[in-house]
Amino acid sequence: MKKLIWIFFLFPFLTKSQSIVVGDTISTNIVYNNIKDAVLLSNWTYDLDIEGDNINDIRFEEIFIPNHGFSTTYNKIYSLSNIEFPLIPSSTYVDSTSFNAIIDNSLNWNDASSGLNLFYLFIVYFPSPSVNQAGVFIRPNNYLAFRKINPSDTIYGWILLDMTRTSSISMKVKSFCYEAKGVGIKITY
Repeated sequence: MKKLIWIFFLFPFLTKSQSIVVGDTISTNIVYNNIKDAVLLSNWTYDLDIEGDNINDIRFEEIFIPNHGFSTTYNKIYSLSNIEFPLIPSSTYVDSTSFNAIIDNSLNWNDASSGLNLFYLFIVYFPSPSVNQAGVFIRPNNYLAFRKINPSDTIYGWILLDMTRTSSISMKVKSFCYEAKGVGIKITY
């Protein structure tokens, strides 16, 4: 009977929901990294090591294809080590995460080993100029949620980045944060 009482007492502590608050940088078990702003211009590749173990986890890439009369730009993200990103439903576009949102298992997660789209831009220059674009990442202070599935736990985190489009697209990776114990995180920067 005493064992049964202990089980009922300990059960709430053993079943914590994993999540992270977008922007949180000071809670216990949080690892925050302010990156010296990496400004990425045309045809760039940028790798990010989340856990500081000298193994790149995430790759950002821009592919710019000029052509006669039009150009195409793809901004993509890849998982290099069991990283998943939330998608906009029924698409291959990564969803941005709003400030103060909770990042947990309830998001529409997808493995990005073959690459997912952050933004797509198609410009026709003549006979009449037109622009076709897709994705939600062209704006400052975007939060990109991620989770890394390890054999013993799942860690949740976010990456803060800016993407702007003038005559071309530029991206700035500003910081990232993850919870180190598999208990979750919230964006509250």
